[in-house]
Amino acid sequence: MNSRPRPVLALVSAPLRVAAALCTFVGLAAASGSASAATMTRHVLNPAQYPDARCNDGTQAAFYYAPATTPAFEDNWVIYLEGGGGCSSLDGCEDRLNDSPHKMSTGCVAEGDCASGGAPYGVAQTALPPTRDFDGIFEPQNGSIGQANRVLIEYCSSDGWSGEGGRADGSSFGFTNLDTTSDMEFHGHDIVAAVLDRLEQLPTTPNDPDSIVLFAGGSAGSMGAMRNLDYVADRLPNAEVRGFFDSAYHGPIVANPDYPAASDYPCTSSSALNPPPSLAGPTISAKFDLFDAYVDDTCAQAVAPGEEAVCMKIEKLLIDDFIETPYTVYQSFHDFNARTAPSVADLLSSQGLSASRANRNSCIEGAVLAFDDALRQVNPPSYEGNFLHCQQKHVVGPTTYAVTNTIGGDNVIDMLTHWFTGVGDLWYTDSSCL
Repeated sequence: MNSRPRPVLALVSAPLRVAAALCTFVGLAAASGSASAATMTRHVLNPAQYPDARCNDGTQAAFYYAPATTPAFEDNWVIYLEGGGGCSSLDGCEDRLNDSPHKMSTGCVAEGDCASGGAPYGVAQTALPPTRDFDGIFEPQNGSIGQANRVLIEYCSSDGWSGEGGRADGSSFGFTNLDTTSDMEFHGHDIVAAVLDRLEQLPTTPNDPDSIVLFAGGSAGSMGAMRNLDYVADRLPNAEVRGFFDSAYHGPIVANPDYPAASDYPCTSSSALNPPPSLAGPTISAKFDLFDAYVDDTCAQAVAPGEEAVCMKIEKLLIDDFIETPYTVYQSFHDFNARTAPSVADLLSSQGLSASRANRNSCIEGAVLAFDDALRQVNPPSYEGNFLHCQQKHVVGPTTYAVTNTIGGDNVIDMLTHWFTGVGDLWYTDSSCL
């Protein structure tokens, strides 16, 4: 899978084909924006072409797009999966509907047919805006990354980008855009597939022989990037595909027992290797069934029949080396979302420790270090670089923190650029908090 020699990210200049793209691929045009942020344009997936590319409430999925800004980088692509938590049970999805309805809907049933004023579509009172500004890896001044073709796929499926049409039957959501208003649907993987298909209609596509694709995601989007990375590489066989997992560690992830955890940290001590059942939450099998989830083909073929649900676990994919496409990771040692997760407090309590801020921080520090160590021991490794920072930031890719969070004067964008060019550091650990 993707065994071709890896080209340098900054390719030799060629005639820019974006103008042709704007003429022949209706609607995919970039709006003008500020000198720093990238202004990207919304595109709702056509329901006639992509009937399965739907949000939880039956509205159509959408993505934001900006074409390459210079000829030198017209073959470069950044495709980023937005994050935003999720739900894995009827009760959990009802809570999500009350707290974050914008994460279950785009408010659009087609491009140009979106919620406005007092006429909402689905559960969104207002639709996604026609344009949005994004910072970080999308900023045009950030060289071969920021001047690439840029795509951000909006998250509205609540399934970690894994669903292939699962339905939550018998609920009372009242989603009027679905055939049965008492159900909700999960189409995260279907949305990824549809966006790839839509992008391949461009004259310059992410599947061109010279294309270099950074497939990334943040938070729940990072889980989606892990679960879909090899699929994307298979879908784009002519391209050089690599992954970037932004804030990939969600709470205390315990390393494979074959790779000893760092016992100096409370969340990676021996008692954490088998956390009590009360910490398990909805089982992975329940998620798999609810979402009708897509799982990595290599993993699914390796496990026993009927055990495919385990392939949704990121520990299984990464530490057991089922992800064959090269990837890098950003993670904060004091990630606010991970540190404040209820599972961290529960795990500390199960070990007789208080949920103090110091213990929470130590918990996440240990989990990140142990997981990083385990990934480095995988043979052959697909793990090719990291950026482990002490700040509390959760998700940096599309934010200014991708620029301002530095280690030794370098930031995440520098690390990614080094990775593609083959020149410079790939491994960064901020030890100031350890």
